[in-house]
Parts: sequence; structure tokens; C-alpha cells
Amino acid sequence: PVSLFQHDLGGTMATSGQRETPLRVTHPWVAHNRIRYRLPERAAIVELPESTRIETPWVVMEQSVTPTEDGWIVDDRVELSVRRVSADDYGAFREACLAIDRAMDRKVVVQWR
Repeated sequence: PVSLFQHDLGGTMATSGQRETPLRVTHPWVAHNRIRYRLPERAAIVELPESTRIETPWVVMEQSVTPTEDGWIVDDRVELSVRRVSADDYGAFREACLAIDRAMDRKVVVQWR
């Protein structure tokens, strides 16, 4: 995966397909990770995901992926900015959580030369 820090938002915050009551969260939070990957001399990047941003009123994910001479840097930031998601908004919130999980799990393909 492009990021070592998988948040699993879908599995922890949005497990149900729908809700009849609001989703309540203990507190808003931010997770920010920056990782520099260095490849061995005989390895080369074949495929590197593009930077991406997912923004909603409830959760935001920014992930920059930057190639370097000997690998890449991934800088990701996920922010949950609310303590409550209404039952009406839950479906959109869940889709955003699942989209963030997919973005964090995108693959880097490396090949030996």
C-alpha cells in the first residue's frame, strides 16, 4: 500500500449501511503521517499512485505522493472535524470513509532490475 497507516474508517466509524440515529464520535481528531521510502539500488518504481484529496463536511483526507530519486514520499493527513453525523448524512459520510480507505490502500508497484 502507498501508506503504512491504514485508518480503516469504514470498519471503525461507518460499519452499517444506514443509520436511524445520529453517529456520535467522542472527539474530532487529526492524523498526519509523512513517510519517506527508499528503494534498494536494483529496484525501480513501475507504478506510483497520484496525490489525492477527499473533502466532505465531516472528514477530509489529503495525500500527496511525491517521487524521489531513490523512492517516494507519502504525506497523508486525515481529519475528522465533527462529533456528530446525522442519520440523513450518514450515507454520504460512509461513502467518504470508504473512499479514504481505498485511497490509503492504493498500491505502489516496484520492480527489480
